[in-house]
Formats: sequence, C-alpha cells, structure tokens
Amino acid sequence: MLDAETSWDEVLLRLAVAAACGGLLGWDRETHAKPAGFRTHILVAMGAALFAMIGIELSSEVRAAGGQSDPVRVLDGIVGGIGFLGAATVFRSRRGVEGITTAAGIWLVAAIGAACGIGAYQTAGIATAIAWFTLTVLGAVIGHLTGVGGIPEDRRPISED
Repeated sequence: MLDAETSWDEVLLRLAVAAACGGLLGWDRETHAKPAGFRTHILVAMGAALFAMIGIELSSEVRAAGGQSDPVRVLDGIVGGIGFLGAATVFRSRRGVEGITTAAGIWLVAAIGAACGIGAYQTAGIATAIAWFTLTVLGAVIGHLTGVGGIPEDRRPISED
C-alpha cells in the first residue's frame, strides 16, 4: 500500500511495472494494426496505476484526519472510465462488429495497472502473462486453424471473385 513512508523508488517501480505490462500487451495490438496499440496500452496501465496510488494516498489522509474512506471507490471510477475508452474502439462494419478484443485488452490493462498501483506485482505479472499468451499464442493457433487470423467466416472480407 502507498502511504507517507512509500519511497519515490516504489512509486517509480509501480508506474514502470504498469508501463511494462501495458506495453507488452499493447505491442501485440500495435503489430496487428489495431485501433489501440503500444502507447495507448502503456498510458492506460500507467493511468490506472496512478489513480490507484492517488486513491490509497487520499484514503490514508482522510483516515489520518479521523474520517472514513473507501479506496475501492477509486477502482469503480477506473472501471467506468475505461469502459468509455474501450467503447470507442468497438465499431460495426460490413464484416460485423470489430474491436472487441482491443476493448477487452484496454479494460484488462487498466486492471493490471491498478494492481501495480497498489503494489500487487505478482497479480499484475500473472495477469499479463496469461493475457499475452491469449493474444499471441492463442491468436496464432486460431489463425492457423481458420487460415484467416482468427476471423470467423461470417466476418471475413467479401471476395470480389
């Protein structure tokens, strides 16, 4: 947890781990030319980490002043805000609905960033590893099995032949 005793090194570590986790997942999206890529995922993860750290700090200050505080409410705000950002990546085209995996990735990267913000590095690392496996390995397997990069037949581009 973040409090008056937390060093600048710990703050830097939390933000750096959030950036690294977000960047790893964002790189996959970037290399597949998706709407939200490398930099977006880094910024979302770092933003969520920062909001989580601010929530902890504010909660500590309110409690020190004799008040009551619930830092979980900050997480509620992160989830709601990220929902709007994710929704901006989802769109409907002739091929169907697109961008859902990117939106889910943004949502997950925010959660990973929040985990880094509270110092839950193991949780963030495990979630990043599973998400990376899902995006890269499972994505490649689906692409190999379907021959079209995982796009279902009803969403494939219409052929002009």
